[in-house]
Amino acid sequence: MGTGMDERARPLRFENPPVRRTNLALRYEATGHVQASHVAPLRSLWRDAYPNVDEQVPTPPSEGPQAIRLSGRGTTWPLARTTYSTSDGQRSIEFQGDEFGIAWEFSEDSSYPGFEELVRELEERLADFEKTLRDEAGISLVITGAECRYENVIDGVDVAGLATGVLTGWTGTPGGHLPGAGYVGVRIHACADEDSHKCSSYLAVDGDVGDESIFSISVSRNVDSSEESTLGGMRDAHDELIELFVQYTSEEQREAWGRVELS
Repeated sequence: MGTGMDERARPLRFENPPVRRTNLALRYEATGHVQASHVAPLRSLWRDAYPNVDEQVPTPPSEGPQAIRLSGRGTTWPLARTTYSTSDGQRSIEFQGDEFGIAWEFSEDSSYPGFEELVRELEERLADFEKTLRDEAGISLVITGAECRYENVIDGVDVAGLATGVLTGWTGTPGGHLPGAGYVGVRIHACADEDSHKCSSYLAVDGDVGDESIFSISVSRNVDSSEESTLGGMRDAHDELIELFVQYTSEEQREAWGRVELS
């Protein structure tokens, strides 16, 4: 099976992509400390579309694990990692003091609508978030980076076969010594085109033998202060993700998903 390395420069889409879940997240710096009271009006604004609300401890910065420390009087309380979700739980808005994003899940009843639909939702909800901060606290945001993550369920191959295909360019077969049950996982830190997209990319194969075969790609991109980059480089991150998807899947798989080359 060919990996289709020569196809990566061609813009592509798929009629029936194997996407199970997507996360589009933007990192930001705020001109002031974002507090829970500043974002409280979002509850009324998003109540109809996103009626469920959950708050968790904020996640550490992507640069590495850092504990949240409170050092006494005058220390500001961090904004909780807040999730607004739909009634069925398949769509959500997630934010904290340095990050804003959306997450969508898909099934047979709710197929993947395409990247542009995700971007429109991200832009609309981000606009709500920014306006609320301006109106409530005079705070503005500077987008400093983006992360685009897609989780795919690859049918027609078990997880050992998927791991072997990803590692060998679909030229090898799993060894006979693999167990009949258990977990299989692969991690690859890769970049399809470092000069073009300036991205940090991470690929993962996960699954239990006999269960679904999951292939995930996550692409993170920082934004230089001199750049004019829409949505913090999200489109560049997505372009990188698609190139990696083409590189690490087979030609037969892409044909089965309804590959369409765009002009």
